[in-house]
Amino acid sequence: MNFLAPVIILGMHRSGTTMLTKHLETLGLFVGCKKEENCESVFFLKLNSWILSECCASWDNPGYFTKCISSNVNIKRELIKVTTYHLSSLRAIEYMGLRHYLRYGNISKLSIPWGWKDPRNTFTVEFWKEIFPSAKIVHIYRNPIDTAESLRKRELTIRKEFKHSLKTYIKQALLLGKTNILESMRVAEIHGGVGLWKEYICQASLMEERFSSDWMSIQYEDYVERPEYYLNSLSDFIGTDFDRGKLRNIVDTTQLSRKYAFLNDKELVNVYKQLKDDVVVKRLGYGNLF
Repeated sequence: MNFLAPVIILGMHRSGTTMLTKHLETLGLFVGCKKEENCESVFFLKLNSWILSECCASWDNPGYFTKCISSNVNIKRELIKVTTYHLSSLRAIEYMGLRHYLRYGNISKLSIPWGWKDPRNTFTVEFWKEIFPSAKIVHIYRNPIDTAESLRKRELTIRKEFKHSLKTYIKQALLLGKTNILESMRVAEIHGGVGLWKEYICQASLMEERFSSDWMSIQYEDYVERPEYYLNSLSDFIGTDFDRGKLRNIVDTTQLSRKYAFLNDKELVNVYKQLKDDVVVKRLGYGNLF
């Protein structure tokens, strides 16, 4: 049986990772049996969140993870040991489903095109590359204003729609876990979201240099304009012949209107004017949009 290396999809939150993953899933990439609403495998989402938390980091404050991993070999070794164990534990059913679990017994032994999406992969990818050396990495990035504004709106929606339930009452009574009254203080303000965007972009740039032969970066704004071209390129990059007969439907439903949406908002345009000369913004081609 030929084992296939995974496709690891990453990028800053609200940068198009969900859209891209759904498109690849439609074309035949297996991205997990049990997924949450943003097309993130629950199995890998839990692992990435746990890995970050073990290093006193989180998705919206990821910096401690890189410091922790680079300064403590024992922690990295322990995290790899635990993660490798779970690739074949009963928990792996969350990703493979019972049928695949009974057939393969270990996620690393899958012989179908597979992978997973999680923005946290931006920081944990070097960790995953040690476990899956041949993994292909796909990075999608978006302009900082639309990214930060989308995060800000999501955070406000989470706070507005929070409702008490039996589950939240139990959590509060036992002081057990988060009740998700809010998700992140940092991204509730647009400049906080932009700062986080920059952390993710800079980390991705470092990882691209390190894993350049197995790395493909895509600009969100280019992708929504030419999804067919990029999906064909991804098929070649991944080395998998996707079901290209389904490409037309993807092309027809891709929302081109979301390209540089912030240009229709005067307040957001003013924020952009403050940022457009930033070296990272300019390096990605976002420094002169008007």
